[in-house]
Amino acid sequence: DSYAENGTLCVPCDAECKDGCFGPGPDTCIACEIAMLEGVCVSACPDHTFATSVSVGSIDVSVCQHCNHECADYCVGPAEDQCHPFDSMNVTCVHFKLVSPRGGT
Repeated sequence: DSYAENGTLCVPCDAECKDGCFGPGPDTCIACEIAMLEGVCVSACPDHTFATSVSVGSIDVSVCQHCNHECADYCVGPAEDQCHPFDSMNVTCVHFKLVSPRGGT
């Protein structure tokens, strides 16, 4: 998809845009490929946010919403009990990646 710049030149929309755009950048998209955060299309929801679907008219749109203030970094929903389990573990890994809170894979 593209938009007309100066009325004559067609310029490609930002890669985060879906179904066209009104100008340059991820803040001018008609819809987002992945999700929207505060009016800007993003490739993934950042830390301290979670993706959820909201209805805009007859269309479902994926948006990033902020986690509960009790969550350290990650959550799966807006409630205090939806913080990611790793948040409450107080674990620091050096040179390793923590895969599971129970030591599994």
